[in-house]
Amino acid sequence: MPPVNEEMIPFFKSYTNIFTGEHEKVLKEITSPEGQVLKPMTELDRLAYIVNEIENDTHIIPVGAFKMKPTHEIRKNIEFEGIKSDAITNIKSYCHFRKVMDQEKKDLIDREDALSDPNFLDEISKDLPKSSWALVLDHTKTIVHIRSLKWIGYIAFHKCHTNIFGGIYVGDGLPNPDLAFML
Repeated sequence: MPPVNEEMIPFFKSYTNIFTGEHEKVLKEITSPEGQVLKPMTELDRLAYIVNEIENDTHIIPVGAFKMKPTHEIRKNIEFEGIKSDAITNIKSYCHFRKVMDQEKKDLIDREDALSDPNFLDEISKDLPKSSWALVLDHTKTIVHIRSLKWIGYIAFHKCHTNIFGGIYVGDGLPNPDLAFML
């Protein structure tokens, strides 16, 4: 997919039509002050933006599933044995798997403290708006399903006491317009 052009973001944030599947369809044209068309904004550009937004907002993992190496590479933690059953439905047991955005976490990484701290990634408990995640324990009380209320169609799971976890998004590519009313 093409890289996301910063000039296009305000338009894509306000564009609420569903995708047509026509990746070359022009949604809007960027023009110079003289009126010359610089670049058309296509549905493929919008798709790249939306995929990036969904990935940034929803790709979550259990705390401790990955660790930071001295080279600042993030690798799967082979010692991770899963979240314990008493903490599996605690929202603080899950974090975003993305470039760290929280300043406290950035400072932790800069001080090299992230090498020994399993909670070095952004916590989903600090996401805004608050309560934008729903954690539901299954009938066996060993698997938690974590649903995004912002991006309806994203669901993650984790089986306690194991290194089994994952997530998937199957949705329409539009953020939930009713989120404020649901909270």
